[in-house]
Amino acid sequence: MNHYELLIILPGKLSETEVPGAENTLRELCRTSGFTISREEPLGKRKLSYTIRGEQYGYYHTLEGDAEPETIKDLEKRLTNSPDILRHAIYEKLVKSQEAQERETKLRERVAHARATKAATTAARVSAETPATATTATVAAPQPTYTPMETVDVVALDKKLEELLEKPEGV
Repeated sequence: MNHYELLIILPGKLSETEVPGAENTLRELCRTSGFTISREEPLGKRKLSYTIRGEQYGYYHTLEGDAEPETIKDLEKRLTNSPDILRHAIYEKLVKSQEAQERETKLRERVAHARATKAATTAARVSAETPATATTATVAAPQPTYTPMETVDVVALDKKLEELLEKPEGV
């Protein structure tokens, strides 16, 4: 049995009250195929990179679980034929053993310790060098002048971009 991650995009035209029902249908579709769900995470409504079946927005949802490769083939067919799903992607995830997770944790701790040690020695060296250079005359560099930039309303910019993209060519 392998571990998989499933990414589903539901149509953005669904209302907030219809999304849980569509997610329940998705879960039931997975279970009837033989996909055992161990973790799921709704990622919310997001703008699509390109329109899919006339939709510009979609509800993203991820599921993680275990299944046999034959089960995944069956699930792939069901998801492809489902009219309620804009897109889907199934990825096989490698599950780390407890030993591998412990090695990774120890490595992270060693790296963090090495960085902290390097930062401490650098700070000590800089503080040791400061009195020696303080006796020599130094000329302060001129400070750059600050000019405030014009602020941009991101929402208005996004609306204008959508208007421009929706205009037919030649207009």
